[in-house]
Amino acid sequence: MFGIEVINNVAYGSLPGETMDIFLPRGVSAPVGLEMFIHGGGYIGGSAKQGEPAWNGGDGQLKDLVTGFVARHGEAYVSINYPLATLGQAVPQFATDAAAVESAINYLCANASEYNLDTSHIGLMGESAGGQLAAYTAETDSRIDNVVDCFGPVDLNYGYVPKIEAMLDAEFGADLSYRAACSPLDMLSKGESHRPAVMITQGTLDAGMPPQESAEYYHALRADGYDAYWRPYVGGHSFSGTSVKTIQAIEALAVHFALFAGY
Repeated sequence: MFGIEVINNVAYGSLPGETMDIFLPRGVSAPVGLEMFIHGGGYIGGSAKQGEPAWNGGDGQLKDLVTGFVARHGEAYVSINYPLATLGQAVPQFATDAAAVESAINYLCANASEYNLDTSHIGLMGESAGGQLAAYTAETDSRIDNVVDCFGPVDLNYGYVPKIEAMLDAEFGADLSYRAACSPLDMLSKGESHRPAVMITQGTLDAGMPPQESAEYYHALRADGYDAYWRPYVGGHSFSGTSVKTIQAIEALAVHFALFAGY
């Protein structure tokens, strides 16, 4: 087991909310790979703490990722904040958020020597809104080896309940062609050689993000030659109604997938 060094509230960009918490293994001489977590919250809420342990203020269901990546395997782990949308805003937020994720990656690559990072091994993981941002970025940034999408909206024209649609309107607007361009599902089969490995997990009782959407994404990935894995679980959105044992098993699987898939 490795000790953990924590560096909180590191600014990676100039906009309010562009900060990250960095977790590094102690006593490692060679540069280490990097996993970056992007929180959910419907694009209008949430924080980096969603993907962190309770001892660092973590308030989400995924409490063991830092232990899995950093303490057990000696990898670096980063959880980021990004600018949030506001319901009813006139200008869609997505371009700002996608740029924020890229800024976070660019910051870490530019400061790789300071944090002892091997930037040839970068994985992304996200929950809900963060899952979409992670999957989108993995398609557009060839530096990304793999992505773990936890119940993210991957087809933004799928048709959701009104509450979800209001959040998507704030992030993407109502233009269907723009939504399609931001949808990870619609970004497949474009002929690019870059195909990150993709793990998808979603609850079979999810009332916010239809489970069938993730199933269609998985099958589309496989048909397009991606290394893809789909791990459903019994429960709702954000692991609601899911046993701690099941959540821990999914975390362990996600860590293993991120460490070995796509490399």
